[in-house]
Amino acid sequence: MNSNFLKAFAALAILAIASSPVAFAAKVTPSEFDAQMKEKVGNKKGLAAANAAAGLLGKTLKDKLNKKYAEKYSKSLVKAIKKVSLKDAGAGKSINAALKQLLTGYFKSLKFNLNDKTYVKAQAAILKGLPPSARTALNSQTFYNSIKTFALKKGNTQDQVYAFYTATVLDKTNIPPPPVS
Repeated sequence: MNSNFLKAFAALAILAIASSPVAFAAKVTPSEFDAQMKEKVGNKKGLAAANAAAGLLGKTLKDKLNKKYAEKYSKSLVKAIKKVSLKDAGAGKSINAALKQLLTGYFKSLKFNLNDKTYVKAQAAILKGLPPSARTALNSQTFYNSIKTFALKKGNTQDQVYAFYTATVLDKTNIPPPPVS
């Protein structure tokens, strides 16, 4: 056969595969993420398990193809955190670690936008995992500081961050406002 024909055929085949819906699928499906989460947490207890789960969330979300499942991944993370025994202070620390990993992982390859709908849903899923006894002003201050630090580095103002925090955290969860300093 003609070698030019084979080259053209190979190029068309590669183009067809690259533009197929499978090529745009997430690298990690939610069920695969659940399995990875179980493996990562394993027999760990307390904050070690929560930090391992948060690290997996951040690592998984760094890939652009996985961002559309951020909320499902966050719910899986919360499920894993709830299975390990954490006291109130530990629960706040674990949720804050997950929130930081969500911020850094989700916005790794995207332009930072506080009002990104997928990010806001994922953040809400994580914050809803906080036990009612850990919904304190001190934990609220920790969450606010994490979001504020990240957002200020990305060019937002403190007023924008507080308005975002009020609209997405204080108004939609039973977490009290941070203490006035």
